[in-house]
Amino acid sequence: MSDALSSYSLRRARAPDSAFAERLYAASMAPLLGAFDAWDEAEGLAKFRQHFHLKDTRIIMVEGASAGFFQLVAAPDGFELRQLHLLPEYRNRGIGSRIIRRLQRQARRTRRPLWLMVVEGNPAIALYARLGFVATDAADHRLRMAWRPA
Repeated sequence: MSDALSSYSLRRARAPDSAFAERLYAASMAPLLGAFDAWDEAEGLAKFRQHFHLKDTRIIMVEGASAGFFQLVAAPDGFELRQLHLLPEYRNRGIGSRIIRRLQRQARRTRRPLWLMVVEGNPAIALYARLGFVATDAADHRLRMAWRPA
């Protein structure tokens, strides 16, 4: 795999993708929350299953392979990016930035904000800040960050 900017495509999540998304979620969250001794796998996966909805989820595809997923929930007052996870070999290749910019364009067209929650210490915080997100709240080792269209 090259470190160059990767081409990607999105597709709607299907039922068999749930297992992939759950494994990727656990692999991503365990080290982040584990650093605070706040990862309980059974509880974390139960919450994931409760909030994971196929209709809100897109699978990120690179060269025909599932590279990650994101979950976007639209509400009258804005959009919530609930999840954005990439397999390690697809990180730092510009995919996450391009996806977030795409979501920002969508939010800008509707003049609604885009917000997310991120675990403190997650390297993605720098990405979100670079793309104009601002921390608005913090609780339980998580930051709430928001982006508002100009």
